[in-house]
Amino acid sequence: MKIKGKLIKILKQESGVSKAGKDWKKQSFILNTGSEYNNEICVSTFGDIMNQLQKLEVGSDLECYLNVSSKEYNGKYYHNISAWRIELVKTENVESEEMPF
Repeated sequence: MKIKGKLIKILKQESGVSKAGKDWKKQSFILNTGSEYNNEICVSTFGDIMNQLQKLEVGSDLECYLNVSSKEYNGKYYHNISAWRIELVKTENVESEEMPF
């Protein structure tokens, strides 16, 4: 799944230890899609993508490639939106040119 939006907030990095004893880290960010309803989406990042996120500035236009998943726990479903690729959207500054006539 691919979505475009503006980076509006980078949340604090989270870390812990899995049941298998492995350390994990993740960082989430808030993306504003500009939609009329429900325009803010919280997206999680891991590994190298997390490092890439640190180089971006709030206000940047992004194109994110996402995996969306749900897991059941005690009869309730929890959703996860993970970015596996983030690209900075370059906006072209188009200068008006005078017409020759």
